[in-house]
Amino acid sequence: MMKKKWAALCLAVMLGLGLCAGAAAEESLEPWVDACTDLLFRTGNVTLDGEARFSLDGAWFKTAEGHYVQDGTNSLWRLALTSPRKDGTKRETGYTVVANGGMVFVMEAFTPGIYRSGTDMAQNTVLRNTVQMNQMVRMAAVLADQIRPMLGSRLAMTETELTLQLSEGQTPALLDSALNVFAEFAVKRLFMMDYDTVPAEQTGAVYGYITPFLEIINCTREIRLRETNLRMVKGAALPESVEGTAVLDLTYTDGSTHTLDIQFRGTVSDIGTSMVDKFDPADFGVEPAADTTPVERMQEVYAVEQ
Repeated sequence: MMKKKWAALCLAVMLGLGLCAGAAAEESLEPWVDACTDLLFRTGNVTLDGEARFSLDGAWFKTAEGHYVQDGTNSLWRLALTSPRKDGTKRETGYTVVANGGMVFVMEAFTPGIYRSGTDMAQNTVLRNTVQMNQMVRMAAVLADQIRPMLGSRLAMTETELTLQLSEGQTPALLDSALNVFAEFAVKRLFMMDYDTVPAEQTGAVYGYITPFLEIINCTREIRLRETNLRMVKGAALPESVEGTAVLDLTYTDGSTHTLDIQFRGTVSDIGTSMVDKFDPADFGVEPAADTTPVERMQEVYAVEQ
């Protein structure tokens, strides 16, 4: 489901920025790296809340507000999406997903009163770890160690708080290269878009995409971090919050450059006390959805995006 994957990417961006910047900030990298990796890959009971606002070339196109609860192999994921319609009004969409072990139950805002169910691999952590993901996390720590001396006074920190401020022209080239590698990995995992199959010299016009997000995913060939303002707070064991802004320059297939502005915040709470009940349709006032063909399903999604 596109919206589910899109929201997962938002979560990865917010927490991933905290991982990279946090790792870069300490004399000893291990406390920040361990805190972030523990949260994402080793914590089985936690609640996350966050919000992200996206604008392309100065025009706002999406706001996402998310609430995620992990309780062993049970989880609850609520997302509210707001975007502009062509007539100037706002479109409110989103979904709720409940997972009980390998069973998944999905309720979408544009089909109220019904739910769809399916199966997936049971997961007891916020993000699914893999051999490649493990290597990406290790690489983030190594790169942070290399990038840190290049940042100088633009990094400020105490034992529990970190701030990073970069203005235009201050981003190290190594950081831009790392950002592209991690972004391509995230898009491949979440959207099955494998940039390794796209010829580097491929060009093309930019038009016809239903949403700005799909345009960005399909047309971006290079990302550069123009500026960022990041603040991260951690407790004794895990991160507690991350917030900030980022301005990215995107180079498209036709050679044009576009600006993506992101404002984000995230909080961590209820560690060890979060609870997710077994899915009960009566709790949500829903009934099983009638079967639909793939064409009918795409028509539903397209209608909502207009």
